[in-house]
Amino acid sequence: MQVVVIGNAPNRKLIDLEVVKESFFTIGCNALYRDFEPDILVAADKGMQEEILASEYSGRTIFHKRSIEYPPGQELVSERMRSSGLYAIRYAKQLECSHIYLIGFNPQSGYNMYDGTHNYRRSSALGGSQFEVSRHCRDKRVIWVTDLKKHKKIERRQLMTPSNFIKLADKRLEKGS
Repeated sequence: MQVVVIGNAPNRKLIDLEVVKESFFTIGCNALYRDFEPDILVAADKGMQEEILASEYSGRTIFHKRSIEYPPGQELVSERMRSSGLYAIRYAKQLECSHIYLIGFNPQSGYNMYDGTHNYRRSSALGGSQFEVSRHCRDKRVIWVTDLKKHKKIERRQLMTPSNFIKLADKRLEKGS
C-alpha cells in the first residue's frame, strides 16, 4: 500500500486529487473536506472539528479529543496533536505501507489555501510545524512532493516534483493499482 497525506498549502492545487484517490490511500487535513473526500480526514482544532460535524460530511474522521460533544462512534485520539498535518503523517507511518507521499506541505511557507475563510485566520501558522514535518521525512518511506527549484536547500529528505508525482499517479491508474 502507498499513502498520500494531503495538507492545505497552496501547492496542493497543482495535483488532481481525484486521480490521486483512484491510485492511493489518502489521509487529509481539516478543511480539505470542503473540496475533496479523503479516505481519512484528520482534525485537531476545535473550531474545525465543530465545522466538520455541523456539515454534511460523512467520510471517516479522526479527531483530537476536545471539550465538545461528539456523535456516537466518533474516532478520537487523546494523545496531544500539535497539528492535524503532523498527526496525519504519524498515522500514515503506523500503517504498513511502502511509501508515504506528502502533498500540500510547503517547507518554507506559512500560507494555507483556506486563509481568510471560516476557522482560518489570515496567514495560518503552518510554518512552525513545517520543521517537524521535515523531521518525518528522515523516514525513507516519506517523499515530500514539492517544487525542487524553490527548496534546493532541503537536505536529507526525499523530494519529488509535482509533475513527477502526477506521472507516477497516472502510471498507477493505468495499471489499476
